[in-house]
Amino acid sequence: LGEGDWLTISYSNTDVPNAGTITDQVRNGGQLSLTLSGTAEYNATKVWLDEGAEDARPTATFTLWRYRSGESYNTAAPVRDTNNRQLTLDSNYLTPNEDGSYSINFDEQLKELGLPKYDSEGYEYIYCVREELSYETGNNRYEQVFGKVDADTGEESETMPEGYVGADGTESTTRASGDTYLYNEGTLSNRLTGTVETSVTKNWNAAAFQADFEDVAVEFTLKQRAKTEDGTEDWVDSTNADGEKITYVMFDFYAEHMSDTHTASMPQYDALGRELEYQWVETAIYQDESIAALPSNATQDDVKEVIKGLTSLLGENGDFTLQQSREGETTAQSVSYVSEEKRDGNATTVTN
Repeated sequence: LGEGDWLTISYSNTDVPNAGTITDQVRNGGQLSLTLSGTAEYNATKVWLDEGAEDARPTATFTLWRYRSGESYNTAAPVRDTNNRQLTLDSNYLTPNEDGSYSINFDEQLKELGLPKYDSEGYEYIYCVREELSYETGNNRYEQVFGKVDADTGEESETMPEGYVGADGTESTTRASGDTYLYNEGTLSNRLTGTVETSVTKNWNAAAFQADFEDVAVEFTLKQRAKTEDGTEDWVDSTNADGEKITYVMFDFYAEHMSDTHTASMPQYDALGRELEYQWVETAIYQDESIAALPSNATQDDVKEVIKGLTSLLGENGDFTLQQSREGETTAQSVSYVSEEKRDGNATTVTN
């Protein structure tokens, strides 16, 4: 037996003549059953990843559920007290711990009831909690993150309960897609969510050479940092879901098209719920006939394939030199440019 477990004895004389109502002993032909029994506990942790924005949080309601170990989480049923009321907690009545987290347990409701560790057939229960958020006007929006979020790296980690069944129907250590239960000893973080628009605009001020930009391409790289009042956080590369830095290449410049703008929707908050700010940085300038040969509807993959074998002309101080001809002339000459960047919120404008 496990620590704290015991065997419950039950008697059944249902099939014994004149003894069907006797339940404190077993008669000849009756049945004696030993059922594995024990008491379980449920404790979990709730974290708000929003830099302490308590006044803008929705109300969270937690309800306790359970299902048989080794079965799918889809078989979970609500746990009810002796009056058939579902066991529920309201976040408004929880007291924060010293680190700002909240403990989720049902000790008050379970003083008399207790949590059975096993079902009536001796199979162990898996206990879990379902969270529901009730939003009001002015509340921030949150996403659920199951597992601990490392305060330094933002990485998420979670340990699933023993006997947990994954999406393929076999025991698994990985949460199944669609499973939104918080398991015993687990952590649930509500992280601020939202998106912001970022943009970059490139302007060429080169009237005398405006007809000779067809072979020029400009690469921009998106940067981000946590938004602070003093703006002292370091800028780092923004990355996509595959961990690749986000870049965009502008091309197809000509006399009637000397300005171009690109926009991208990005997460408003980082892994720790901190608000982010963005800027696009000019990171490369290319000039080659292969760029001029690109069709105007070329994809980013097409353009990046062409420029990957070229050498950037951009200097450390934002200066570069192009070989261009004045409008109406055929002889190329060296023309020097300096890039001037201007930020306005998450919008960047680069002018030459």
